[in-house]
Amino acid sequence: MDKEIFQDFVNESEQTLAQAKILLGKYVASPVDVKVLSDVGILVDRVYGTAATLKVESMSALCHKMKAISYMAAQVDNRILNSIVAGTMLSVLDYLLDLVKTNALLTYDKNIHSQMVQRLDILSSKFSSDLRKTVAS
Repeated sequence: MDKEIFQDFVNESEQTLAQAKILLGKYVASPVDVKVLSDVGILVDRVYGTAATLKVESMSALCHKMKAISYMAAQVDNRILNSIVAGTMLSVLDYLLDLVKTNALLTYDKNIHSQMVQRLDILSSKFSSDLRKTVAS
């Protein structure tokens, strides 16, 4: 992989994930506007697309799951579940931002990564399969 392209991806991902974290923090402080969760989905979807293209598995798998969860959460009026979504996603974003900041996207701990994937899978299972997992069309 071209080092310059990868560095551009790292820089953009850090900014985008930080924006998603700020939005989630605002949602936690005032959990009335579920559209914020959809906005988070748009941000992590952007990172997911580039990560998948560049085959950065540490980032793509988690962003793909967070994207789907964000979009599903934005469709339900369940403050308790959505608060759990926000809290879980904040911890995953912290993990991803740590990987970015420590230059560990390609040398990550697979056990920790697997635990993060499991958390998101459990959370995803709490939503109806009828809900869309992508941006509204």
